[in-house]
Amino acid sequence: MSHRPLPVLLFALLAALLGGPPCVAAEPDVWLDSVVLLETGPAICAGVLIDEAGTVATAYHCVASGRRPRVEARDGAQARGTLLATAPREDIALVSVPELAGRPWLPLAEEAPRPGDAVWALGHPFGTEADRYRGFEGLLRWSVSAGIVSAVGPRLVQVDAALNPGNSGGPVVDEAGRVVGISSRKLRADNLGFIAPAALVAELVEAPEHRTLWGGSYALGVAATLPTSLRMSTAVGLYGELALRDRLVVRVDSGLPLEARRQALALGETWWLGSAASLSGRIRIGRGRWSTALDLGVEGAVFQGREAQISPERIYVTALPVEGAVGGVARLSLSSAALRWQLLVMPDGALRLVVGIDAEIPGNLGVF
Repeated sequence: MSHRPLPVLLFALLAALLGGPPCVAAEPDVWLDSVVLLETGPAICAGVLIDEAGTVATAYHCVASGRRPRVEARDGAQARGTLLATAPREDIALVSVPELAGRPWLPLAEEAPRPGDAVWALGHPFGTEADRYRGFEGLLRWSVSAGIVSAVGPRLVQVDAALNPGNSGGPVVDEAGRVVGISSRKLRADNLGFIAPAALVAELVEAPEHRTLWGGSYALGVAATLPTSLRMSTAVGLYGELALRDRLVVRVDSGLPLEARRQALALGETWWLGSAASLSGRIRIGRGRWSTALDLGVEGAVFQGREAQISPERIYVTALPVEGAVGGVARLSLSSAALRWQLLVMPDGALRLVVGIDAEIPGNLGVF
């Protein structure tokens, strides 16, 4: 039979006199009342109320576009948030939502977590899918995943709780319901998530700074140009995109033809869009699943081609001279897919219409 130390017995007796065992942890379902959903574009993020004034802590990459986020509480109440402070390097941001003042909130943990501590990640993993399938009703959004603290570094805390798209910006809490960090990123492997520690959030609360004048995001994608004339070859390639505040977009494309040699032999010659660079302004309509962006701008492009040559000995293909062109570009995107139209003026004054399709892979690569 084991013997309990006297302080433990006294603590248990006191708890009994007060009406039962002490409450070490609140119910996770109660913590979720402090979690909010943020939308600033096609993706959704999470956030957490950290005071009774309606201040929401989230990840900076969730608000890097600079647009005022739509904030939704668990009971369905909605409001527009105002960016209060940002720390891009730490991937932390504070959003002011006075309309949510007085609602339940979670305190920031004052002590650093230790490896092995139990934690819960709160948020909306793959929350954009919640409305696409009737079987997902009541699931995904405002959900909980459990884990432990795996390691603690000076800038990030590693956790093995499942973090997925939609958890970004959400709180990771300890057994007492205190926020130990904000979900920030993960590696492409199981149970390797990283959170910005609560201490950095507290520093931003004490000394709020707003350093996002030229913030934005950068992305990489696959692009294809489709034939709009008999002698045009389909080309596929990559594009890189830099979006400043989700309003000004700089883009560079490169492409290679799929069947240029065959087409040149069959038709005599063929051409394709080899590379292009554009500067566009962006108009965004809506948020979440149906968020649509229209980019309108100017572009410079380079066309390449192949020509069939016939000699007494053989038929072969040679390169045509490279031709430059300038013109306008329009791009209509829905989530991570887009249609693109380019109307370009050739050196001889002729017009060429190029139509393409885009797919981002795997979405935004990062923010600044």
